[in-house]
Amino acid sequence: MPNTWQHPVLGTFEFAGSRWAADVKVPAFKEFSYDTGYSNARRSSGKHALIFLVDSEKENPAAAEVELALTLLENQQALVDAIAQALWDEFNGRGSASGMWWYDGLDDVARALGKNHAPPNGAQDVKRLLLLESIVVLDSYFSYRKPVIMLTFHAAFEQEHDVSILTDGKSVLGSGYALEPSFYKADTTR
Repeated sequence: MPNTWQHPVLGTFEFAGSRWAADVKVPAFKEFSYDTGYSNARRSSGKHALIFLVDSEKENPAAAEVELALTLLENQQALVDAIAQALWDEFNGRGSASGMWWYDGLDDVARALGKNHAPPNGAQDVKRLLLLESIVVLDSYFSYRKPVIMLTFHAAFEQEHDVSILTDGKSVLGSGYALEPSFYKADTTR
């Protein structure tokens, strides 16, 4: 029988390897509607994997990590909109720089989409180019010494590497290739 951990809001998590995982309801993330064409990565049902990384099954997620996950659930609609806006701003060379090829690269994004997808004309259009794959709560990330969430997406404009977003559950802190995003550098337009 698998080892489980129960949270009154987040649900029942199962331990596998070095993580606690459960599917959680995040209906706002259904707005990310990219259909990869693969049977194991179809459009969102509004339920996605929430993962807490731990060292062993004897270790439950830290209170600060659980609080961060709850913050994401409470702010999911605003966060969905913030992610779409942040990437749209990146595509147009505005705001904080990620250092990724798509920064100030709307024409490059359009080329990467090819004939299968229309280029985005605004932040709302970015939502149809992404599909949430997982929500991973990390206790820290490189020099960032407090919990942070990494959202990983299948991305129509970056099919080779996909995309991850760093968030505090309320705002977008950075972006990049899947599982290796960078925190945003200073705003380059100010």
